[in-house]
Amino acid sequence: MGCLRPLRPGDSFCAYCGPSSGVPTFQIASPALPAASGRFAANWSEFKRVGWLFGSLLSCSLVLGLVARSGNNAWPIAIATAVDALLAVGFAITRFEDIRPLLYWPWADATRLWQAVAVVVAFFVLMPSYFAMLRHFGAPFARLSAPFLSAHWPIWSIYALISLAPAIFEELAFRGVIQSALARLIQPREAWLIQAALFSILHLSPVIFPSHFVMGLCLGFLRWRLKSLYPGMLLHASWNALVIHQELLVL
Repeated sequence: MGCLRPLRPGDSFCAYCGPSSGVPTFQIASPALPAASGRFAANWSEFKRVGWLFGSLLSCSLVLGLVARSGNNAWPIAIATAVDALLAVGFAITRFEDIRPLLYWPWADATRLWQAVAVVVAFFVLMPSYFAMLRHFGAPFARLSAPFLSAHWPIWSIYALISLAPAIFEELAFRGVIQSALARLIQPREAWLIQAALFSILHLSPVIFPSHFVMGLCLGFLRWRLKSLYPGMLLHASWNALVIHQELLVL
């Protein structure tokens, strides 16, 4: 046996007892940089995915808003809807493993079902109440159906482009890609709040930020608790269709 004195890393000879054969040495563990680096790369990839998708959708909304001011034309709305659809589907394909579980029929026990019903009821109480308050105070509102009616587009196209398409592709983008990506990085509750905030910002009107933040919360809650995008799509489409129906009634 040697003297058991520790050797410096890289030494093979002990100054007190000779060769290091049989003498234990201390190994200095290298930091787990590859694992940490891998986690950072994965997280950064998710942040980039959220940023690119939201930035692209926001840019499309900005361009649509600028074009809409220059005339009463339905084609920019149709083109913007097609671009949004391509963006949502394209990003969903890149994270299909996260999105696929949300494309099944919703599952719910009694507790989750009653929670979903309560959210839907609250939604249809809060949203009309908020817009009624805005009208009471004289807030101006754009008629979403006006460009289509001026261009003599069929009524079904209004419902398809303003009610159905946004319901499908905005849910796929925000409650699908964005909420799923954020939930991989932060707590589900935080992901739920952030996607609702981004959803409200997308609509580019400070007047409706509160209403669409609440809307994002309700839609995100349905996705979170029922593990499916379909209930949110149905609620989203129903609200948009109700807005169009009310516009057409006052013609």
